[in-house]
Amino acid sequence: MVKSGDGKALLDVPEQSIRDSFRLISIQPVESAPQADLEGRQLASAVYTVREPGERFTKQARLTIDYDLKADGRRRPEQLAIYGYNSDTDSWDHLPSTRSADRHAIHTDMTTLHAYYAVMASTLPGEGSVAAAEQGSADRLLKVSATANDNYLLKNTFEQEIGQWSNRDGDVGAEVALDDQATIDGSKALRITNTHLGGNFAVNAVTTPFDAREYPLVQFDYRIPNDVRTNLLVKVAGRWYEVGFTDDPKKLKDKRVNITPIGNIRGIIADDHWHTARFNLYDMLRSRTGNIQVEEIIFADWDVPGYMKLQFGTNRAGATYYIDNFSISRDVTMPPGFKQPTLLVDDFDAQKPVNRLGGRTSIFTDGKSGTIAADYTAGESSEKGAVLSLAYDVSSSGAFAGYQTYLPRLDLREFQSLSLMVKAGDDTQEVMLGVRDRSGTESKVNLTWFLEGDYIPTQWTRINVPLFAFSSAASHGK
Repeated sequence: MVKSGDGKALLDVPEQSIRDSFRLISIQPVESAPQADLEGRQLASAVYTVREPGERFTKQARLTIDYDLKADGRRRPEQLAIYGYNSDTDSWDHLPSTRSADRHAIHTDMTTLHAYYAVMASTLPGEGSVAAAEQGSADRLLKVSATANDNYLLKNTFEQEIGQWSNRDGDVGAEVALDDQATIDGSKALRITNTHLGGNFAVNAVTTPFDAREYPLVQFDYRIPNDVRTNLLVKVAGRWYEVGFTDDPKKLKDKRVNITPIGNIRGIIADDHWHTARFNLYDMLRSRTGNIQVEEIIFADWDVPGYMKLQFGTNRAGATYYIDNFSISRDVTMPPGFKQPTLLVDDFDAQKPVNRLGGRTSIFTDGKSGTIAADYTAGESSEKGAVLSLAYDVSSSGAFAGYQTYLPRLDLREFQSLSLMVKAGDDTQEVMLGVRDRSGTESKVNLTWFLEGDYIPTQWTRINVPLFAFSSAASHGK
């Protein structure tokens, strides 16, 4: 995702859209536009130049530009569109454009970059823009649940159709087709074939959002040779979570490629014979995130050779594997519509060293060089009431300091996550969060593990930490 210096233009380039492992792309406003005739059109935004013009993407990138309706009072939103400068004809090309439903912004999708872009108002026939449909993810999610069959969200047998399975990323992705030669009994399965050497071998499996807590179980039959590499990737809250299938292990820590590993499917056998895979997606997700609304599931071969480098895999041209009886279903031990309980530990409004459960709070240090002071401040957040403010110094080697709140005789096994609002005083802060049981066993996690950035944000941000993330040590029942 690339943002202009004035913050009014945004170029969103999806993963695996660039054939090279690393490319520098920028978009910036310019003071002088190309001297091409506007043919009666009026500028409604700054003119932006991009680097590199002519760059081609394997799938559509989206350019969004904020527009201005105030210039002369005569412009109507439907007259606005994004235009790209065509250096071959020295003219501005009208681009199919869609207006945002909730702000003064307009976007267009593209696979090739022009040298310049701008929003213009035009009364010429065939130009202008259309309004975006106002349909939220909650509406889409409801439709999925309403069509679920008994305990199944979906069940693809591939005897009649391929469901939501399809090629992803065009010629660098994989080809999908029904096949009746790969099974023992002649029934149909889905054949997935890599069309070119390398590529990302990508296919869409599930493209409609669903609730992983309501439908956690993923199961499928597979037949895959030992030289074929691919994994499942699940998109949640804009981030990819990788489930290991047959691809080689990746070192993703500090690589900044928007991918988080959440575990491997157990017992995978890659011997070109039929086997069955099964895993609990909800259990995997809650080990790394408190979000449970799955946006999509894909199979792909993505390699990460270095920092901010996401590149195609190395599967041979013609590499093929098969999928059959792909299903996503409920855990029958969990009743439909089951909701986890919520318990407020502290909102700090009382401004006292006792939490809402009656447990005392205190600060602690290493007793040597670490220092910390706790205070309560009102008016610091958009919420009414006070917040806890911690000022500390742990700059010396081996120093530590912290704040602790006691949960009197509380059994956490019926809860799923710990949620808190945080705000850093500067942009280089990291914070550890820990739980300790009555025996003194303690487990800690770094809050940045559950954020997209490397540090705690300097604006108020809600962080959901799954209790499963603490399970390596402390007992939640104590």
